[in-house]
Amino acid sequence: MTQYFSFYGTAKRQEYWAVIFISFAIAFIGTVLSEPLLLLAIILTVAWLQLATAVRRCRDAGISPWWVILFLLPWVNFILTIVLGVIKSDESNGVMYV
Repeated sequence: MTQYFSFYGTAKRQEYWAVIFISFAIAFIGTVLSEPLLLLAIILTVAWLQLATAVRRCRDAGISPWWVILFLLPWVNFILTIVLGVIKSDESNGVMYV
């Protein structure tokens, strides 16, 4: 479970989409409960989880992890989520990220 919160290594497409769908489900449940402190804790946890997975997905795709900064821009983050989810892994890279 701790691998999902780590920025090290890589994440395949299947893992990336699983994290996206699960975090949206958790965020939806958190908004239904609407307890302010609980909602803040859920949002911070989900944001960290998605950010870490996106960085690992960028490494797997062979692109710079700095592209994750674009998640801060409205509408661009939606497009970037889809692009990271469909781009193929870079098998020719041969570099092992730690």
